[in-house]
Amino acid sequence: MSARDDSVRRSMLVVLIAVALLAAAFVAVLVFDGKAPGRKPAADPSTSHTAHPRRVLPVGLNTGSSLLGLDRADLDAAVSEIAATGITWIRVDFSWTEIQPTSADAWVWGPTDRVVDAARKHGIHVLGLVTYTPAWARVRGCSSFTCPPAQAAAFGRFVGEVGERYVPRGVRTFQVWNEPNLDMFWKSPNPAAYGDVVRRAAAALRDGHRGRVQVIFGSLAVPDHAADGIDPAVFVRAACVARCKVDAVGFDPYTFPALPSATSRPATAWYGLTPEGGLRQAINRAIGPTTPIWVTQFGAPVAEGSVRAPFVDERQQTAIILAGLRLARQQPTVGGYFVNTWRDVAGASDYRGRFGLWESDGTPRPVVGALRRALHAGR
Repeated sequence: MSARDDSVRRSMLVVLIAVALLAAAFVAVLVFDGKAPGRKPAADPSTSHTAHPRRVLPVGLNTGSSLLGLDRADLDAAVSEIAATGITWIRVDFSWTEIQPTSADAWVWGPTDRVVDAARKHGIHVLGLVTYTPAWARVRGCSSFTCPPAQAAAFGRFVGEVGERYVPRGVRTFQVWNEPNLDMFWKSPNPAAYGDVVRRAAAALRDGHRGRVQVIFGSLAVPDHAADGIDPAVFVRAACVARCKVDAVGFDPYTFPALPSATSRPATAWYGLTPEGGLRQAINRAIGPTTPIWVTQFGAPVAEGSVRAPFVDERQQTAIILAGLRLARQQPTVGGYFVNTWRDVAGASDYRGRFGLWESDGTPRPVVGALRRALHAGR
């Protein structure tokens, strides 16, 4: 081989090595930048936008005690019909008056057992409302089931037994009393006494179940007149002077015959749910700014002139309930939305027995179909 051929070969080798080095460097730069072929560009944490899933709002039906008297077949049909609307919760009375009617040693679990079992079968969550007082446990001289308990500790023991029975069966959310700020449901409302009751009930529910249950402060309502009860914001502040260790606060912001979005003055009860509302501000100070409010009853009674007013027609009922659903979904501090109620009370002469989504004979009102469409569209 000549010297000239050897020189040419060495030159070509140098060029090949140089090209290889340049190619390696180029690939390294691409990989560093996250742009190499077949690789997804690396995310820049300062500019990335994580897609948050749409908030799923628990939507339920307040059934009170109306399901408790049904036999298994009728109960199964009723819960199946409720589930078909897209409703995923029911609020059920776990009433002390019904579960321990005669003494501290006598227990009647059958009706609530059946409702809990039927709900579980149909994939429905249960909000258990522990409330009311049997005759043997009331304050002296008080003759109504709405009388407060003579001893908060006795109510706490009852609630503890409810938790022991139903938490293992899937009931994880409990509310302590129905509208304790109204004289209609707690004779002579007393925030301090209720505060003691809710603290003892919460402690009893969490004993042995910590992290598995959530406790909701009793549903509050705006009284029609001062003599009828205590303003919800005032009641929360007074009841929770010693801090109420609850996970949420219940509120029943009825607005009928007006829409909850009505802007008339004075503002509707729904205003209490807004950041500027008195109830929201009271909860922020007395319990905590992240404490959600659960709308545990909302709806409108449908009736005719033969029933004691106030009432609305079916079109207005539908509009009010759907408007409430839209507002609840838009308000991030609303933790749940429950429509009142399952069926009308047969032969009711008072508007309070005419809130049903179904008539007393089981005929669905127009709101049922409208609510079904809204719930399925909102998933």
